[in-house]
Amino acid sequence: MAASVSGGLVLGIPLPGSAEALSMAELKEALPRKQDVAGYQVASVAKEFTEHPSDDRPCGKVSAAITSKNQSPAVSARVVLAPRGHSGREQVVRVHSFAEDDAVRVMSGIRAAIADCVHYNAWYADLYTRHGLKPARSPYRVGDDTFSYRQLDAAAADAGGAPIPLGPGPLQEPGRTFTFVRTGGVISQYSDAVPEAVAEELSHRFRRA
Repeated sequence: MAASVSGGLVLGIPLPGSAEALSMAELKEALPRKQDVAGYQVASVAKEFTEHPSDDRPCGKVSAAITSKNQSPAVSARVVLAPRGHSGREQVVRVHSFAEDDAVRVMSGIRAAIADCVHYNAWYADLYTRHGLKPARSPYRVGDDTFSYRQLDAAAADAGGAPIPLGPGPLQEPGRTFTFVRTGGVISQYSDAVPEAVAEELSHRFRRA
């Protein structure tokens, strides 16, 4: 019977050269507590249940690169950042903790998945809409590795509840940008609304952890 490999472990024994994943307690300890982070404060940290991806996660193959029956993070967290002074909207950062070797493979998997997500359709109840993912230049220069993509939506003419063909079709540019930053074994997912200073601060903290 083949040995089980998960989170850099073989039957509970760390693989050579692979830093172990952070636990939920260690992940929480690495995050700032109530002090400002580029104009934000950490409002809450909750376990993210990656086995049931939420609707705002684009293209199943990208999600499957992070969590699947053969690969899953040791822990995942949903970090809510509240703007200082209660002005502006909250930002959400999703954080996944792996053994470092696994995190490297996950980043490669995300990159490879984009090629199969150029056009895809998402269903919401009885409606569906067309989307697409497109590689983009990373807005951040932090961590050990970064990868960004733009999530494109159906053209305005296809919106408003009218049926949208299942085949490839026009998508709106430029779309929202999402970025994955790997710092050691921690992979963080940011939207284009999160300032670079936030990503830099969190990356420094994960590296120290």
